[in-house]
Amino acid sequence: LQLLLDGETDGGSGPSLALLVAEELQKLSAFDASASVAGDKIKIWHQVINRSVQRAFPMASFEAQFDGSHCRIRGFGPSWFSHFDSKVSQLLASPVFRFCLDAGDGPLALRYLGLG
Repeated sequence: LQLLLDGETDGGSGPSLALLVAEELQKLSAFDASASVAGDKIKIWHQVINRSVQRAFPMASFEAQFDGSHCRIRGFGPSWFSHFDSKVSQLLASPVFRFCLDAGDGPLALRYLGLG
C-alpha cells in the first residue's frame, strides 16, 4: 500500500495498482491465514473469530474440534471471521480511498468506500 501511496509502482500506474489492491482486499480473510504451527493458527483464529462463535466455543472446546488443521465444526469458514475481516479491510482501504480521491478516480474511490 505504501508503494501505491508514494507513487512507486514499478511501472504500473497508480489507478491500475489501486484496482488490483481493491480486488485483493475483497478476497482477504483471516480464514485463509497461515502459520508455521497448526496449533498457533487455531489459537489466533480463536482470538479473531466473531464474538458470538467465540462465546459458543471457548478456547479448549474450539481446539478440541480440530484434527490437525481440519475443523469438525459444521459451517466453519470465512463468514466466522467477518467482523475481523471487515475491520482489517477498513484499515487497509482508507488510505487507498484517499489516494483515489486525490487522483480524481471517483468510481475506484467508491469501490474503496464500500470496502472500508
